Amino acid sequence: MEIKPEQCLLCRSFRVSKEWCIDSDQIIEQLKLQWGLDGLKGESIRSLKEAREIGHFICLDCEGGFWFPTIAGDPDFYESVSSLYVDHRWDKTEVRKRVKWSKSILDVGAGPDPIFNPFKRKPNKIFASLDINPFVNQSKSKDYIQISGIDSLNAGALRFENIVALHFLEHIDNPIEYFKSLSLLLEDGGSIWISVPNKDRQERSAPFEVLDTPPHHVTSWNLNALRNFARLLDLDLVNAWVTKEPSNFKIIRGIRRYNLSREFSRLVFHKIPLIREDRRRGFQLLVQLKIKDIVKTND
Repeated sequence: MEIKPEQCLLCRSFRVSKEWCIDSDQIIEQLKLQWGLDGLKGESIRSLKEAREIGHFICLDCEGGFWFPTIAGDPDFYESVSSLYVDHRWDKTEVRKRVKWSKSILDVGAGPDPIFNPFKRKPNKIFASLDINPFVNQSKSKDYIQISGIDSLNAGALRFENIVALHFLEHIDNPIEYFKSLSLLLEDGGSIWISVPNKDRQERSAPFEVLDTPPHHVTSWNLNALRNFARLLDLDLVNAWVTKEPSNFKIIRGIRRYNLSREFSRLVFHKIPLIREDRRRGFQLLVQLKIKDIVKTND
């Protein structure tokens, strides 16, 4: 029986097109062969095995990509893959430059090295990290608030000048609802910073890259999809950056290999669009979203 979603996971459009399908056994086998991840556990891995086949679909309206059936990673899965993450990233460096004077920062999917780690702690500053990974939360900090779920934030009175979600958006199965909740935590004039792999990247291999599939990645994005995502959240995309061709920088760690993109270029500045289409095809995207300005008119 052919698998097909009724609606786009992102904008709920009915105009979706299938890009490709793969067997779930292939994903599990490649996680073992390429990344040394054997004996994976958790509900998401069980769901992946039960699905047997998953498909990647593109929305013809919002241009976002998503996998169906939708299988997002759970805490057990992310605890298993924690060793794969590299903290030295260009997007983190760029965002740190721009938020270092902020009085309040929330880092979503922070990992063991939150965005505010190098900053001086002062009594009038509020730093908070949000991560479901038990590996991250087992080390408690006195310097910042640690949260494992967004519900506790929405129930409280905390508001943030900057909310940072680097390589987080592609991991969740309810992106619109989740980021609408995050936008409610913004102070007036605040920003949400998002980085994602670019689905239009020239280096993207077919039929699939194993870390770009469920349960690791649920959605896929390009610049237009992020612009449409911002509109759905009633936010403005005001700045964007894209990495250039990645430098292959090998770290010897068993059979693992990391591609680190160390160069980047400004893509959009204050809504000025790109002229050259090929400059959109970098390996990763970083965007800044802000609450839309309200224009007052006289009655």
